[in-house]
Amino acid sequence: MNKLENLLEAANLTDLLKKKEEKKTEEASFGQQLKACIKDKYWVMFILLIFIYQVLNALKGVSQVYYAGWVVQGNAYGEYAAIQRRFTMISMAPMGPMLFIVVPLIKKFGRHKMIIIGSVIAAAGAIFAFFGAGKTMPVYVGTGLGGIGAMFYVYTMMSFTGDAIDHVEYSQRVRVEGVTAALVGFMHSMANGLGQGLFNFGLLATKYVTPEAIGTFERDGKIIEKFADQPAAATTWINFSYQGAIALTAILFFVLFMFFFDIDKKMPQVQEELTERKKAECAAKGIPYVSPLEQQREEIAKQQAEAEENRIRELK
Repeated sequence: MNKLENLLEAANLTDLLKKKEEKKTEEASFGQQLKACIKDKYWVMFILLIFIYQVLNALKGVSQVYYAGWVVQGNAYGEYAAIQRRFTMISMAPMGPMLFIVVPLIKKFGRHKMIIIGSVIAAAGAIFAFFGAGKTMPVYVGTGLGGIGAMFYVYTMMSFTGDAIDHVEYSQRVRVEGVTAALVGFMHSMANGLGQGLFNFGLLATKYVTPEAIGTFERDGKIIEKFADQPAAATTWINFSYQGAIALTAILFFVLFMFFFDIDKKMPQVQEELTERKKAECAAKGIPYVSPLEQQREEIAKQQAEAEENRIRELK
């Protein structure tokens, strides 16, 4: 799941950074852009959402090895590598096929509604798995449901980047691609460190100890090491770091999109206003107005023509 999330985020950020500045209403310094962003509630909510999501995702990622060794089947640290492989394969298996279902559902019902539905599924699955600690089937089923539900917001989350930027331009008359891309990239790096630090602090606070081998046992002809139990508080923290992170992320998306982040409803008005401003700009300069879609088509055609010219040149 982490690889899918990183690929989707990277694709959206790359698209953001490649956007041309044709929609810019004024040149603005980093400080001016940041000041404009802070005044726009939708941009602030979006950035905080991304940051908290990334911290929780990092917490979940760093705890997975511990989760496999101490939670999935209880104290099974001597088999954690095999358990982790099975856990990843079985619980994450539905996500590949689900991608072909998620996209049509989002197109039919809209990303906002599907994020709310997905967050309910993810939270329910994670809570089910949390309370099923030590029981393989509830853990696998709950984690699988959590992953399926999470796909609805993981897949669509970064698509709100452009909307947040447009809303800042609408409310503050400043384009903020630069500061937005810079902050999202910075937060991604910082979140990884925070997630790691938070997990380690939790282990320290709950008195997690270095695994201590206390003997061996045989299973299916294999000799497996047996380890001393960890404190109950430590295994609960590990459980929370994985399943709790999924549940908290889902609850965050549910609350935000259910009650506060209604930017989808605002975008028709925002786009109409920005288009009128651009038309007025073009009229004042005595140049024809070209829509962003048409500009994109022209840019693609130009790139294709250049690529064809280079290909012919190389053949010669």
